[in-house]
Amino acid sequence: MTPPRHRPRQRGALLISFALMFVVVLGFIGLALDLGRLYNRKVELQNLADATALAAAGPLNGTAAGIATAAARAAVIAAGHRYGYTQNAGWNNAALSFASTPFALADGWLSVAAAQAAPAGMLFARVDSGQLDAALGGVALTFMRALLPNMATSQMNASAVAGRSSIRLTPLAVCAMGPATAQRVNPPATAELVEYGFRRGVGYNLLKLNPNASTPLYYYLNPIDPLGAQGAPANVAPAVLAPFVCSGTMPLTRIGAAQISVAPGPAAFPLAAQLNSRFDQNLGVACQPSVAPPDANIKAYTGAGANWWMSVVPAGQTAAAKVGAASLSTVADTAPPVAGVAATSYGPLWSYAAAAGWSAAPPYPALTTAKWAALYPAVPAAPAVNANYLQPPQPPPYFASGGVQFQAPNPARAGLRNRRVLNIALLACPVPGGAAALARVLAVGRFFMTAPATANAISGEFAGVVDEQTLGGWPELYQ
Repeated sequence: MTPPRHRPRQRGALLISFALMFVVVLGFIGLALDLGRLYNRKVELQNLADATALAAAGPLNGTAAGIATAAARAAVIAAGHRYGYTQNAGWNNAALSFASTPFALADGWLSVAAAQAAPAGMLFARVDSGQLDAALGGVALTFMRALLPNMATSQMNASAVAGRSSIRLTPLAVCAMGPATAQRVNPPATAELVEYGFRRGVGYNLLKLNPNASTPLYYYLNPIDPLGAQGAPANVAPAVLAPFVCSGTMPLTRIGAAQISVAPGPAAFPLAAQLNSRFDQNLGVACQPSVAPPDANIKAYTGAGANWWMSVVPAGQTAAAKVGAASLSTVADTAPPVAGVAATSYGPLWSYAAAAGWSAAPPYPALTTAKWAALYPAVPAAPAVNANYLQPPQPPPYFASGGVQFQAPNPARAGLRNRRVLNIALLACPVPGGAAALARVLAVGRFFMTAPATANAISGEFAGVVDEQTLGGWPELYQ
């Protein structure tokens, strides 16, 4: 019988295989650790770039002061960030630059100093962490250094671009009623500022204006098609415009010198319910409170009830139309004043904005209610104010936080101040005919809604013009 064969011992071979596998496993662990450190640093740098870019984009308004504020806010946000979990990130303005578009080429981004020298249109901020201290992006490698000595460290970098993606502009427009600025002399010697034909503190029916004819004319702004393009008529349908009227915003970064597609609105305005979300009406039906909150003060200033601040109760919600004129204007806007105007024909006055005195350039001096007899001459007497009006320098009635001129919205919905202020485009008229004409925006006028809108009236008290660069919505990340 043949004796059994014994296989040679393989203990040594197994030990060698285990040692080799152990080295490989350690290598993978080391590689994972190095990659993990690189990933963590990249995340830290990206968080820093995103946060500082958003902080810098917020205050951009086309002014040198906006650039300075942007740089200061970026520095504050950067100071709160850490890298390597414990070390201060630090800041250098060299990492911050500005441009007029989020997609600018490298030479289109201006430094802080260069942007302050030419701030117009600088509405986007870019942060490049590669311009900060090199230690911020440097990551020491363990495994890679053992394999390749020249890979002892790896330099990480992150960048972000932030800026506006919307403008706080209601998709409605009216014709400019006059030149950019004009001096109105109210006898005997009160010089008043008039902007694009509008007087501050006077109410206008935005549906009943026309500088070139006696037919009422207002326009819809196309919120969908790009600037300069002949828009599709379907994009100015009320159903399309409704959410933009609710929010009071449009998805534009700015208008500038470009033309925008417009269409004339119908005689019966169909979007009053959306505008009236500002008075805590129709919320949840026509508008959602999350994007269209009510105003913090929803008190309607109609002249009704006790404690009215004017000595007369106005006959209408706005200044009365001028009868028999070649243009559709109001009795408050002719110079010299129309003879025999009734005191009740001026509508509510100064509920949000006071009249401004004339000067060749801003700032414009404020006028007081002591000038009302000159500003609003009437028969039998000019309107005057009683003790219920807060005299300048105290704010007008809307800004009250309590009392008879204040009404809070439903406590379940947080109110937002100035929601009743409509930013309305003032167009160069006449506008070419058609359902999708291109029009030039001369300026943006601020109109305070004194009362809820109807199918026949949007009652807006003029509160001056505003640079549309200052009307940006919340900043967003682009890159």
